[in-house]
Order: sequence, then C-alpha cells, then structure tokens
Amino acid sequence: MNLRVITNITKEYPDMFKIVVYKEPKVFVKSDSVKRNREVVSEDYVPQVSSLQRTKSLIRDIVLCNDFELFCTFTFDPKKVDSFNLPATWGVMSRWLHHQRNLARERGKDFKYLIIPERHKSGRWHFHALISGYSSTLKASNCVTPSLHRVYNLTSFRSGFTTAVFIDSKEGVSNYVTKYITKDFVTTFNQRRFFCSRNLVRPKRSTNSIVLSTTLPLFRRKVSENLETQTFIIDKSNYVCNNDVSTLDVVQYRF
Repeated sequence: MNLRVITNITKEYPDMFKIVVYKEPKVFVKSDSVKRNREVVSEDYVPQVSSLQRTKSLIRDIVLCNDFELFCTFTFDPKKVDSFNLPATWGVMSRWLHHQRNLARERGKDFKYLIIPERHKSGRWHFHALISGYSSTLKASNCVTPSLHRVYNLTSFRSGFTTAVFIDSKEGVSNYVTKYITKDFVTTFNQRRFFCSRNLVRPKRSTNSIVLSTTLPLFRRKVSENLETQTFIIDKSNYVCNNDVSTLDVVQYRF
C-alpha cells in the first residue's frame, strides 16, 4: 500500500504562479492489489453538472497562458445556416477556422482559438471566440464598447455577422467568457462546452512544489481562502528561488 501526501498544488503560467495550499495535507492511499479502469475523456468534454467549475478553471488557464488578440462574436444568417442546429453551425465554423489556419500558416503566423457556444433565448446558436494570429481583413465599424474600444467586423466570415474587439486584459476577458458556461447549457445539451485549437499552451502543474516556501511574504499575495485551502499568486518577476532546484521539479503530476 502506497501513501501519497499533498501539501500544495502549483500552476505555472507564463508570468505568474498560482499556489493552492492545503491547511491540512491531503493523504491518498493507493493499493497495489486494486486496479481501477478509468475511461479516458477529452478534457474539453465534461458533461456532468458537477464539473462546471472545472470547465471554467480550464478556460481561465487557457486564457492566462495564451496571448489572444481578439474577442469575437459570430452569429449566423438563418438564410444560410440552420442556427437552431448546433452541429450545423459548428460545421460552418470549423470550415472557416480551417481556412484561417491555412491562411495564417502561409503568412508565417500561428492561428489559435478558443470558442464557447451559446444558445440565445430564441433557441438560435452563436459563438464567442478568443482568437490570435488572424490574417484576414478587419473592418472598423461605427460602434464602440462602453469602455470606448473600437468594434470591428471580420470580413472573411460570410455565413453571418461578426464583431471583434482587441483584448487588453487577460484576467478581464477570462472572467467575461466563463460566464457563458452555464448549468442550463450542461443540463439541456450533452455537448462540448468549448472548442479550442490544439496548439494552445496549458499551465504546468505540480504538487508539493517549493515556490511558495522560497518566496518572501512581501512578494506573494493571498487571493482567496476557505476552510480547507489558501490560494496565493506570485508574479514571476518577483520570484527568486534560493535553491539550485527547478521551480516545478519536486513531484510532477498531470491532471
């Protein structure tokens, strides 16, 4: 019988660390004589309502690890697409994404996307997207957001209507897009909650890392606390490891 003790879980992003510290270490017991069969499921396909927060956490991780440039909304012309049919709308969307990826590659860019479907009260589907490496034309509209950001249109999308705004805050846009992940969508449709390209960066994760213990209290900030855990953020510009050890090489696990 093997014991596994976890004192903290650390995520490493391009510019920061996020450390969840257990007030009481978690102890897991694994029996060598018992083998469990686990079904492998794609991490962007999580149909249970209980995993709603996990899905939101995945989206935040992706946003914080990648430099998306545009926040876009795609709606579909009902004369061209059956917008009540999610597979039909996604089929149109995936063909457009394929074309944009090839065009970006020709121009030396790396096209990336994260897309969240949303069903309107009318029953029609539209998509919210974070995009980088877009190589086609943007056309400025006469509209601005409440924060006075210019709204653009993606002229390459001809199956409906689009809006696009340049992103100026990773944290802000991550909070904004996760609001579209709702219980109503999960309980009504056994569908993917989001779609994303394969070339996206994910945070490195580890257990029992030394990051927090080797950072002065002055350079770490506590962002949340509950009965079981405390969560800290450390900017990488303030992190200096006093040991000749890699930040996340103590015990590595893939979640």
